Amino acid sequence: MRLTTRFVVIGTSALLVTSIGLANSATVKLGAKCTKAGAAATANGQSLVCTVKGRTRTWQIAAAPVTTVAPVTTAAAGGGATTSATTVAPKAAGLAIVPGFDGKTISIGILGNVASGPFAVGGKALEAGMRSYFNRFNEAGGVAGKYKINAIFSETNYDPNVGVVKYAELKDKVVMFGQVFGTPLVTAVVPLLAQDNLVGSPISWDAEWVNKPNLFPNGSTYQGQILNGIDYYINNLGGAGKTVCSLSTTSAYGKAGFEGFNFAKGKLNFKFGTSIEVGAADTNMTSAMSTFKSAGCDAISITTAGAQTTSALVSGSQSGYTPIFLGAAPSFGVEQLTAATSELYGKYYYVAGDTPQWNDPTTPGFKQMIEDARKTEPFYVDNVNTGFMAGYAEAITDAALLEKAVQLGDLGKDGIKTAMAQVGKVPLGGLFPEYDYVAPEKRVAPGYANIFRADASYPGGIVLVKKAHQSPVVFKR
Repeated sequence: MRLTTRFVVIGTSALLVTSIGLANSATVKLGAKCTKAGAAATANGQSLVCTVKGRTRTWQIAAAPVTTVAPVTTAAAGGGATTSATTVAPKAAGLAIVPGFDGKTISIGILGNVASGPFAVGGKALEAGMRSYFNRFNEAGGVAGKYKINAIFSETNYDPNVGVVKYAELKDKVVMFGQVFGTPLVTAVVPLLAQDNLVGSPISWDAEWVNKPNLFPNGSTYQGQILNGIDYYINNLGGAGKTVCSLSTTSAYGKAGFEGFNFAKGKLNFKFGTSIEVGAADTNMTSAMSTFKSAGCDAISITTAGAQTTSALVSGSQSGYTPIFLGAAPSFGVEQLTAATSELYGKYYYVAGDTPQWNDPTTPGFKQMIEDARKTEPFYVDNVNTGFMAGYAEAITDAALLEKAVQLGDLGKDGIKTAMAQVGKVPLGGLFPEYDYVAPEKRVAPGYANIFRADASYPGGIVLVKKAHQSPVVFKR
């Protein structure tokens, strides 16, 4: 049997790569030796990996010829073309071939929502923002100037049951999930990521995700948004000592917002009125608004979907009841401003969010983002949706994680997780709050929120009234 051995030095560690022509029985024997040495061994028909005392040994099994399948370009939902085929290619110098990396292209999974569901409009803008950044990034050479990012989009329809199926279809084709859209889906996928030792970037700002070892979060939290919105009301809108109530959905997103409200009780200067939960699919808020009116609520903290927000405003005003609404970011979308609703929103609705004012000259990253959008997503230059900025910023952080993994010499599952704790701060040009990506258990979410008032005359339907507002009371579990 012919055997060749070489060491690839990565930082201070050495990767021993041994090429052997092996039958399956030999593979089993090598796996047994690894196990005996106290290590875990895995075999996938083309390689066997064994790690002992921090050193990884990979045996390339040459029993079958290596074949290459030409990538196939398909249109992703929401527009744009995405390369979706998996290629088995020769080993890249210094980087092992792993699921999702063929030696030339790094594939990441996008569990997105652009087709249907309560947040699909924002989801489509978000996916376009990611695509816009990756397009420029790849044109510049990609990760380490030579590995292109292939974002494989899969539609979930904001349904965690569908999303879990899509996750299973992609998990062996990607190095990580660059987007997991929606709190319900993130909730469902977290245990799967842990089970499969994969990393995912959540498009969900629940504080629950901040320290999860298999998540790569971004932005502030729903809990913090609600807390900062109430604090702004108290200190800037004359709300000190007044009665504040809560309207939230029974979804994981709604529960996260209510957690922020519940935390604020007794810590901020307001009287608690009442709290109401409504079904995630319920779009008639008439009964809830009647209850709030009877409870004398001067302001209502809302963690709802857009249609629910509009129903609350309209049904309240129809009975002569117009409290101040203090929303978490997903409770608003520019599409909610119509001839019938714009005046109500403009007078009574405020929202706490992460993105800056559109066209803000003091936001250094805005110019480049618009230049990129003009090339690949011109629709969003004039049809403003803050989801585009969120997606663009998420793509920047995803690319930074892949850069770090390549720098450390490992795009495998353990390599991505190791890199995640060493990324540090990723400059986002003011487009989104910046994390310091240290070890997951030490991560701290950004604590501020930008406060906006609804205004149909501004791009995106909102105007900034307070930049980076941060309550002196910080949300903690």
